[in-house]
Amino acid sequence: MWGALGLGLNALPLTSIAIVLLIAYCAYFGSAEVAGLLRIQPPGSRWQVPKSFVYGKSANLRLFVWGSILGPGFFTRNPFASFAALPLGVAIFGDVASGVLVAAAVGVAHSSGRAVALIRETHKCDQVDYLRTVLASMYWRRFDGVALLGLGCLLLVTRSTLP
Repeated sequence: MWGALGLGLNALPLTSIAIVLLIAYCAYFGSAEVAGLLRIQPPGSRWQVPKSFVYGKSANLRLFVWGSILGPGFFTRNPFASFAALPLGVAIFGDVASGVLVAAAVGVAHSSGRAVALIRETHKCDQVDYLRTVLASMYWRRFDGVALLGLGCLLLVTRSTLP
C-alpha cells in the first residue's frame, strides 16, 4: 500500500507544495505536541479493528486482518501527529523510484512497529500496566513533537537543495 502511495504521489508534480505543507505541518503539530497543547487533531482515523473481525477466527484470517488493516496504518487510529506527515514526506522526492523505495521502507517500518506492539500487548494488562502505557504514550507524544520540529528545521535548512 505504501509503495503504491509513493508511486502516486511522486508521479504528480507535488514536490514544492509538499515541502511547504510539510514544514508548516511540522511547525504546528511539533510545537503543539511538545507543549502538550494539541488543539487541532492531526489528520487520521479514530476507527479501530472491531473485535468481531478477529475473535474466534483462524490464525491465518487474523494475520490477514491485522496485516492488511492495522499494518499500513491508513485506516486505524494512530495517536501521533508524525504519521500524517509521512505521505507529505514521501511526496517531496519528485522521483518515482525514490518515492516508491522510501514509501515501501516507511510501510515496512510502520507495520513492523505495529506488529511488535501487538505481540507485546498479547498478555493481559492490569491497571498498573495501563497507567504505565498512558504515561509512555505521553512521553512518546512529546518525543514525536520534537522529531517533527527537527524534521521541519531540517527541511528549512535543506530546502534549497531539494528538487
